[in-house]
Amino acid sequence: MTGPEQQRLFVALALPQALRDALCGLRDRLHAQAGGRIVPAGNLHLTLAFLGDTPTARIGELLELLAHLPRHDFVFCIDRVGSFKTGSPKGCIVWAGGEAPPALLALKDELWAALRAAGFAFDAKRFKPHVTLLRDARPVTETLAPLTWQAGPPRLYRSTPTPRGPRYEVVESPA
Repeated sequence: MTGPEQQRLFVALALPQALRDALCGLRDRLHAQAGGRIVPAGNLHLTLAFLGDTPTARIGELLELLAHLPRHDFVFCIDRVGSFKTGSPKGCIVWAGGEAPPALLALKDELWAALRAAGFAFDAKRFKPHVTLLRDARPVTETLAPLTWQAGPPRLYRSTPTPRGPRYEVVESPA
């Protein structure tokens, strides 16, 4: 259970405001067709590793680990919409994503190796780079005019439950 001793954490790439704005327009259009719950603009990101409930005492170690990852400069192209079945009877996750460039795959591999070496537990299922737009929606598949962005360094995020759904925030320091 998440509390003062544990925090729900993940490592992700932040999206620039212009891309978030474009994805919000896409998300709203898809919501009209697929229903579901809208992911708020401030929660849009591209997950590299989901750690889940993690000891708060290890946040400094995670921040240090991220600071020492090799820098990978790459452009990511979002050019399709798809859906993941979640096992929930409520519906699917609707996402926007694209083909992973080699530098993104190298970053993910180095991050996962560093997390394993440091003894962090994380969800290591098949990596499919995407930005979640809707939850509990009907399936959607389509191609898009490409949306490209220059990825920055990976960031550590905290997921905090609220009555309106989770709120994601970048963790800047161990305190």
